[in-house]
Amino acid sequence: MRRSYVFAALVAAVGVAAGGCAEPGVQAANGPAPQVRPTDAPADGVRVPDVKGQPAQYALKLMAESKLAAVVRYAPEVLVEAGTVVLSEPKAGAGLGAGDVVVLVVAGNPASVGGFDGHPGAKALTDLAASRSDVFVGAGWDGGDPRKAYVVALGPTADQATWDERIEAAAGQQAYRVVRCDHSLAQLGGVKAELQDAGLGPYASYIDPVRCAVVVQGTFSRDQTERVRRRWGTTVVVEAAR
Repeated sequence: MRRSYVFAALVAAVGVAAGGCAEPGVQAANGPAPQVRPTDAPADGVRVPDVKGQPAQYALKLMAESKLAAVVRYAPEVLVEAGTVVLSEPKAGAGLGAGDVVVLVVAGNPASVGGFDGHPGAKALTDLAASRSDVFVGAGWDGGDPRKAYVVALGPTADQATWDERIEAAAGQQAYRVVRCDHSLAQLGGVKAELQDAGLGPYASYIDPVRCAVVVQGTFSRDQTERVRRRWGTTVVVEAAR
């Protein structure tokens, strides 16, 4: 009971701060956590791996290998070992169905995960986007390549003129470009949650602010791919599993 209370309080505390996407594959989502479906004896035998204390990127990799979809929640008030997993819900060893969601609570903020060595402007832009998930969808490297411009994604209702000066100040010497998404971070988070009921089988997914879409990676039939495209259009990008 106490562990559930601590987890609920921690997620509530970081719900507003989450929302920056520092690197592809590291997702930051706001709004209600997707439903998790723990079972004692899943038909496909999927178990939640123990990732407590592991770097976020490594934890995401383990979840994908276990056929589970990971959702990251950041805990900026946790200052020790920033960028590592504090806890997971469901906890390690819990039984789930393939494709079910595991929430990873990561110490620090999105910028703590790494990938910003020598790029202070990119880190500042990520922090800015994470601080106002009602305005920004997120920020990330164009094509995941630090040699390219850093992309800052605004939501559909954001007044860009109001934010241009702050974005420029945060960027400093960092080359960047601003894109406007047709959907907010919360809306994309909703689409990501809906995908759980699309009958796709095992897959991994994350919100990519550069493409203003939910990226879904897995092995899909042509019918499954067409069904996703008909329902969600360009809001979802379907990719083969890597």
